[in-house]
Amino acid sequence: MRVMWVVFSKEFLDIIRDRRRFIMTILLTFVFLPLLIIVPYSYLITRTARQNVDVITIPVQGMDHAPALIDYLVKHDIQVVAVNDVQTLVARKDYPVGLIIPSNYEEKISSGHSAEVVIVTDMRRTMATVFTRVERVLEKYSTELMHTRLQESGIEQDFFTPITVRKQNAATLAETAGSQLGLFIPAFIISFGLTAGMSIAVSSIAGEKKKLTLEPVLFTTISRVQLVLAKLLAVMASVFITLLSIGTSFSIMGLGIVWVVLRYAPLDKVAASVAGNAAQPSDSSPLADGFHFDPLAILLFFLAPCLIILLGAAFQILASTWARNDEEATTYLMPLSLLSGITAMLVFFLDDFTPQLGHYAIPILGTVLSMRDLLSNHIDPATLTVMFGTSALYASLMIALAVWMFHREEVVFRT
Repeated sequence: MRVMWVVFSKEFLDIIRDRRRFIMTILLTFVFLPLLIIVPYSYLITRTARQNVDVITIPVQGMDHAPALIDYLVKHDIQVVAVNDVQTLVARKDYPVGLIIPSNYEEKISSGHSAEVVIVTDMRRTMATVFTRVERVLEKYSTELMHTRLQESGIEQDFFTPITVRKQNAATLAETAGSQLGLFIPAFIISFGLTAGMSIAVSSIAGEKKKLTLEPVLFTTISRVQLVLAKLLAVMASVFITLLSIGTSFSIMGLGIVWVVLRYAPLDKVAASVAGNAAQPSDSSPLADGFHFDPLAILLFFLAPCLIILLGAAFQILASTWARNDEEATTYLMPLSLLSGITAMLVFFLDDFTPQLGHYAIPILGTVLSMRDLLSNHIDPATLTVMFGTSALYASLMIALAVWMFHREEVVFRT
C-alpha cells in the first residue's frame, strides 16, 4: 500500500506543480463560472418578479371608451396614459405593451355582446412579462363581467361549465419527484464521471511515454499491478474531486441567486400576489409538498455510479497504455467522450420505457435506471443486486485487462 500511495501522490503532485493551470481551474470553477450564472439569472428572476408585481404604466388608445375597464386596470397597479398611436410607442420601445380600445366598446358591453380589445406588444422583447400580466388582468375582468351578466340573467355559473376536469396523479409523490430529479442528475453525474479523470489517465501513462519517464519506473521494484492500481486511484480521485468541485460550484450559484433574489426582489408583493390567486388551481411541485428522501436511498444513490466510473477509469488506463503518446491516447478516448454525451440524452427516452430485470445488467443504462429508482425512494433488492453485481464484474474485467496490457512489453515500450 505504501508503494501505491507514493505513486498516487506523485501523480497529484504533477497536477499541483502546474500552478497556473491549478489556479485557473480553481478560479474558473469557484469564481468565474458562478458569476456567469448568478449575474444573468439573478437579473432575470428579479426583473420578472418586479414586472409581475410593481406598478407599471402602459399607453392606452381610446381610454375614454371604457372608463370601468380603466378603473379596473388602475386598481390592479396598471397605470394608464392616453395616447393616439400605441403601435408607434411600442415599436420604439417606449413602453413594453400598449392597449387599444375600440370606439364601440361600451356599446357592445352594455348590449351583452363581446368587445375586442387589442394588446400591442413587441415580440422582440423576449424577456418581457408585462404582456402576460396585462392579459391576465383583462381575462380576470372579462370573467367578472360574465359573472355579473349571469347573475342579472338569473343563470347559474355551472350552466356554462357542465363538465369540470380534475387531474389525478397515478404516480405516487415519491415517483413524481424522482422522475423530475432523475431527468438530469443521474446522467449529469455519470457523464462527468466518465470523462473527468481523462487528463490524469493520459498524462500519467501516454504522456510519460512521450517524455520517456515511464521506462525508469518500470525497472524499479514496483509491480505492474501496483502501478496500474495506483494510477487508477489517481484517476478515480480526480473524478470525485471534479464532481465535488462542480457540486460545490452549483451550490455557490444557487446560494448566490437566492441571496440576490431575497435582497432585491419584492418578495412581499409576490407573496401577496400568490395569495390572491390561491383560489385558482395550479400544479404544485412534489418537492414543495413535503416529500422527503429515504437516507438509505440517498446512500445507495451516491454509491450506484462508483463502479461504472471505475469501469470508465480502467478503460482510460487501458487506452493510455496502448497509445504511443498523449495525442494518440486522446484520440482513442474520443468514443468515451461521445458515450458520456449519449448518456446525457438517454434520460429523455426513458419516460415510456418499462425496464425489466435484465436491463439493469446493461452498463450505464442499468446504473441510470437504478439511480432514477432511488430518487423515487424505490429500493428494490433484485434490481440493485443485478446492477451492482454486473457493474463490479465489468469493472473487474476492465481492470484485469488493463493490468494484462501493462505486462506486455511490446505495448508499454512502444513509442
